[in-house]
Order: sequence, then structure tokens, then C-alpha cells
Amino acid sequence: MRKVLVIDIETMARDAKEALQPFMSQIKGKGPTETWENQNKAIEKAALSPVCARVISIAVAEVNLLNRGESEDYLADTEAVAFFCHESEYEMLTQFISYLAGFKNPILVTFNGRGFDFPFLMFRCGVHGIPFEAPIYPYNGRDDHIDLMLHLNQVAGLDKLYYKLEYIGLKRWIEYFAIPVKKLSIADGEIDLPTLFASGKYDEIRAYNMGDVMATLHLLRTFQYNFESIFYRHEGY
Repeated sequence: MRKVLVIDIETMARDAKEALQPFMSQIKGKGPTETWENQNKAIEKAALSPVCARVISIAVAEVNLLNRGESEDYLADTEAVAFFCHESEYEMLTQFISYLAGFKNPILVTFNGRGFDFPFLMFRCGVHGIPFEAPIYPYNGRDDHIDLMLHLNQVAGLDKLYYKLEYIGLKRWIEYFAIPVKKLSIADGEIDLPTLFASGKYDEIRAYNMGDVMATLHLLRTFQYNFESIFYRHEGY
């Protein structure tokens, strides 16, 4: 039976100034002269780049895809959960890539996975010399990676308003669809992932990471009929 894998990662910034030192000569301000203030702004902006940050956890929900005609709900109600969190980023990424290799033709589902999660994973795997590839660009609805942020941006029509709204974050869609997941705010200090990671409180990181996965899965169930051609592309489905 073909699997749907709903995936989300969490990352943690390192010392951005130190990480960007090899690139400092290329960091320029927008003004006519380069200043240290402008460099600091560039460093702050780059803090979530995989050059300056690392993956601290990866959460996955495995969802069974029902055979065509078996149910109006293409996705079975039961799902298994996988979670990867390790002090060693190399060990964690190796475990995750090995886990993915156990599935044949899985459908990958993310929220902003094309723009963030998978490019981030690919870069960090490259840093550690771990072979990894995944469909990220372009987004044409014809491969086996469903990015719900891009899909919602296309079908919601908010980018066509007078005041354009594009690439709405997961928290806003959680509120809009009344999804029963509480999305804590990192920016507002409601959760501090680096402190939890340093303290070895992986269960709390898991709860936060899996919350995003379950919210993404809820959105997938809401819009599952948009992806029927992807679900049943391979013979036998």
C-alpha cells in the first residue's frame, strides 16, 4: 500500500557571524557604502539559512493511502508517527534518510517544504556528505511532493486582492480552519527550541514538531480531492 508522508523539520540558529565569516567580503549593505551595521542586518537576516543553522528535529506522520473506490476518504484514519532528534545532526540525518529509503514511491506532504524544509535538509546533508535528493522545484503539481503552502496560495486567491496577501503561514490557516492544534510562537517566546534542545527535552520538541505535522495533515484531508491524480498516479492505485 502506498504511503503518504507528512513531514516537518525544526531548526536552530548557530553563531551566524562565525558561520558567515567565509562570506563576509560578499555581504554588502543597500546603501552607497558598506557599514558594519548593514553587515549585522545581513547576518540577522541569514540566521535561518542552513549555512548558519542546523536541523534539530524531523517529525513524520505515515498515512495509508486507500485503494481507489475503497472509500470516499482517500486517506486512512490511522497513521504511524516517526520522530528524529539527536545531539549529532549527522546521526539524525542519516537515520532519517535511511527511514525514507524504506518506502517505495511515497507521497511527500509539507507546508513550505519546497521553499524551506527540503532545501534546508539537502544543504545540511551536503555539509555532512550524506546523499539526498527530493523534488522541490519547480512546483507544477506533477511530482510526488505536495506543498500545501503553495497550493493554498494558488487556490485561496488572496494574492489577487487589492492588498495582496501571499504565502500565509501555517498558524493563520490553523486559526482559519479551526484546526485543533495549538501553534506556539517562537518569535513571541512561547517556546524556546534551542534551550529545550540543549536541555535534552526532546519530548517537548517532539510535541511542537508533531503539532505542525498534524495541522498539515488536517489541511491535506481538507483538500485531498485536489490531489487525486497524484495519489493514484502509480499503477494499482
